[in-house]
Amino acid sequence: MQRRYFTLLIGLCCLFATSRMAAQMQDTILIDFGDNLSAAPWNNLVDANAGAIEVLTNTLGDPTRYGIAVTDAFRDINRGGTTEPTGDLQLPATATGDSFFGNGEEWTGSVEARGAVTLTNLQADKEYDLTLFASRTGTQTRETRYIVIGASRDTVLLNAGGNTGDVVRSTMTPGTENTIVIEVEAGDNNDTAEDFFYLGALIVNYDMEEPPPVAEVEADTFLLDFGTTPSPSPWNNVTSFDSGAMVTLMNQVGAETDVRLTVVDAFRGVNTAGTTTPDEDLGFPASATGDSFFGNTGDFNGEMQPTAGVRLSGLDPRMGYTFRIFASRVSTENREAMYVLDGVMSDTVYLNAGDNTGDVAMATVFPGRDSTLTISVSPGPNNENSLGFYYLGAMEIYGEEMAVATLDTVIVDFGSSTNTTPAPYNNITDPNAGTVTDLTNTAGFYTGYSIAVVDSFNNINTDGTASPDEGLELAGSATGDSFFGNIGEFGGQVQPSAAVELDGLDPMVTYSVELFASRATSELRETRYVVEGATVDTLYLNISSNTSRTVMADMQPDETGRILVTASSGPNNQNSLGFYYLGVLRLIYPDMDPAGAAELMLTNPNGGEYWQAGKTADITWMSRNLEEVGLEYSTDNGTNWTVIDTVAAVGGMYAWTVPNEDTDEALIRITSDTLLDTSDSTFTISSDTTTCTIVVIGSSTAEGTGASSQDSSWVGRYRAYLADDTRYEVVNLARGGYTTYHILPTGSEIPAGVGIVPDLNRNVTEALTYDPFAIIVNMPSNDAARGFTPEAQLENFAAIANAAREEGTMIYIATTQPRNFPETARVDDQIEVRDSILKIYGDMAIDFWTGIADENGFIIDSLDSGDGVHLNDGGHRILYERVLGLMLDTVDCSGPSAIREAPKRVSGLVKAYPNPAESGFLMLNFSEGVRGTADVQVIDVLGRVRLRDRMQISGGADHRLDISQISGRGQNSFFVIVTVEQADGYVRDVLPVLIR
Repeated sequence: MQRRYFTLLIGLCCLFATSRMAAQMQDTILIDFGDNLSAAPWNNLVDANAGAIEVLTNTLGDPTRYGIAVTDAFRDINRGGTTEPTGDLQLPATATGDSFFGNGEEWTGSVEARGAVTLTNLQADKEYDLTLFASRTGTQTRETRYIVIGASRDTVLLNAGGNTGDVVRSTMTPGTENTIVIEVEAGDNNDTAEDFFYLGALIVNYDMEEPPPVAEVEADTFLLDFGTTPSPSPWNNVTSFDSGAMVTLMNQVGAETDVRLTVVDAFRGVNTAGTTTPDEDLGFPASATGDSFFGNTGDFNGEMQPTAGVRLSGLDPRMGYTFRIFASRVSTENREAMYVLDGVMSDTVYLNAGDNTGDVAMATVFPGRDSTLTISVSPGPNNENSLGFYYLGAMEIYGEEMAVATLDTVIVDFGSSTNTTPAPYNNITDPNAGTVTDLTNTAGFYTGYSIAVVDSFNNINTDGTASPDEGLELAGSATGDSFFGNIGEFGGQVQPSAAVELDGLDPMVTYSVELFASRATSELRETRYVVEGATVDTLYLNISSNTSRTVMADMQPDETGRILVTASSGPNNQNSLGFYYLGVLRLIYPDMDPAGAAELMLTNPNGGEYWQAGKTADITWMSRNLEEVGLEYSTDNGTNWTVIDTVAAVGGMYAWTVPNEDTDEALIRITSDTLLDTSDSTFTISSDTTTCTIVVIGSSTAEGTGASSQDSSWVGRYRAYLADDTRYEVVNLARGGYTTYHILPTGSEIPAGVGIVPDLNRNVTEALTYDPFAIIVNMPSNDAARGFTPEAQLENFAAIANAAREEGTMIYIATTQPRNFPETARVDDQIEVRDSILKIYGDMAIDFWTGIADENGFIIDSLDSGDGVHLNDGGHRILYERVLGLMLDTVDCSGPSAIREAPKRVSGLVKAYPNPAESGFLMLNFSEGVRGTADVQVIDVLGRVRLRDRMQISGGADHRLDISQISGRGQNSFFVIVTVEQADGYVRDVLPVLIR
């Protein structure tokens, strides 16, 4: 420990230099008698009747072997000492301003003629230099006699009256019991009628010695006093209620530890109206019970602090810590506080501070894996105060090493299908009837438990935290969204309560149900959770901008094996519509055997796939109740096998970097214990480097909203279909809420009043940077919802399509989709845009209306996800089938359009004549110096490739292109896209031509 020296030692060294000839270094102990505490390294003895300090610390901050105790009671505490001390000792005013006192003659009905303190566990034959001080303002002589008794006896006298700096000294060797007793009484010259005498401060100086070995204790105990009136050692005084305040804790023997307490959520201030007469059984001093930190949910002096919290760090994760929490406020009101203790698990306890003198809230919690434990404080549900005052006054923490039972955990993520959390999470994305019939635990084993929404929520909140506290051990995708309900009308619905039910549980087992939700807001949106099984428990969680708080109930299921969790608006919820939320449910229970037999089946590849060397392809499988699987591949139809990896079975997918081993006889084999499965037939591994990119731009339907998962969305299904051939790649740039204005080419002029600018990361210009051979545009209904006219929408579609055509990229425009608009005019606009798209874009249009809309232009009920806006899995499947019908995977994309780096556009690269062309041919003349292989495409105004050819070219020469198959049909406009592969890359030019 770093040794700390104080100004006081300078004076002490001077005082004792003349009395000690040897240059022996000195230790010093400082003791302050009174209830106005002095800062470390002072030891504070505050009980004038029976006070004791078992382990005194010296001025270096080290614990010593010595102690002190009141062995003959004094009368009480004098607080009329000097607050302006003088003298060489430089004593602090906190030590000189108060003292223990007694009276040799009657005063207020009693006499206390003598008091005494005893220094204990001293070393025999060792000399101790004692310096004594006392003070009482006034002009009377208040002589005090100190009788120092050890191996001998010494008497010294000090006038405390008006004293500001005088001291008396005695040097003494301990007696036979290794003690020195200091008896205190009135001196002969004391002229007060009551013979008042005083003991204010004691300084003990002795030859320096090694600190004693720290006694082995079964566990650390920490005593914490929250407030501005400090308590004596070994209490730790937390005096700052501001966020960030930190205290390093000492344990019950006064030794400094690595445990720290930090205020992580500020309190409002300090309450000084707690009890000053705590129950004796409580074991807490009045200095700890008389004040506390407080907060409030209602406006108090212009401020509110609806929650507060402290965090302990440096705890031992192997220990369970038992907390005794106390708070007091003189009041007949119920001022209940709720304390949520979050470690590896969570517990919630309640305490009414109103007129409390002895009640405590108790909980035993293990710290998190990061050795931290957080205590959040807020008003309890029974708090009657109109401003919701709550308190934290004192705390005793006792650590005890406990055996941690092996636990199983099931985690359920409630939220959007576009933001699901990978295994081992279980995802429920339907707020009305979502269900998981066989939940998996975090080890990947099936439990036989199920969960279902049995009382509908309103919809899905996507504004939770994506950055939860690390100690929470939850994924950001799980905390970022949630189901919500509301007591006031919102979105045409009122959902005053909602519920999920766990089924298939063991009625004889206690389960911990932990709940989390978050919504970014400064408004208090307290949610009430009623957990019902064999008993009922009610929990309250403030979800507002929540990143770290959870609530937990320990519950046995009812006799049928069910636990019901009902969510509703809490009593402190300030939102006018009473929004409440459910984001994550974590079910924790003793380790159990998996439900059902072990199973394993390889699902991909199963034959016919075309996988390119160096690319990543997904090996997928279905497993049940397996810990790990081994993966191997063969390039010779199973004669020889090469190990790929051994991975956790949970998740069912492995991203494999395909090796550079050309073969048409590849197989994959998966094994676990005695289970084995192999590809049904062979697939191809090729060194071909072609990439055929399809980019999707659009809004929420393309992003996947409405589907139960991304895999069930139309883009997800299409991507999975093309995954069998790694030449094809789907890039999805869609974003919910977007309109045609969002995806216009960069630099487009936007009409006044629209209030939208193109998203440079998701528009058609960005799509073209992927050098796709095809773009699909899916804009279902947001333009109509925003009131944009059909004319404006069609103009935007034309600008988007032209941008793609100019780069020689095929572009497909999906029609509008049905939406349950209450206004007929909006439906009419949708139909007009639908018909126009089909007419204008012909073969390059995709019908996303027929078979999805009813006769009113609404979504067919069986295809509605429930919001009248988005399609469910069945609807997405129809869209997928329409896109599949384009047969894009049969299009030859092996030309330059397949490369990832876009060719450089070079104007004047080539000239075309005659233009108009009407003789069945077109001559192409390339610039001087241009040599290489040219890819030539002729594309019509709808983006359809009508002709394609490849030729070896040289600059300055004419090259004939046969166009007879598209000429002779009247005059039509086309674009000739010429891409030349040269040694240093690709160059491209686009020429408009007329062909007759």
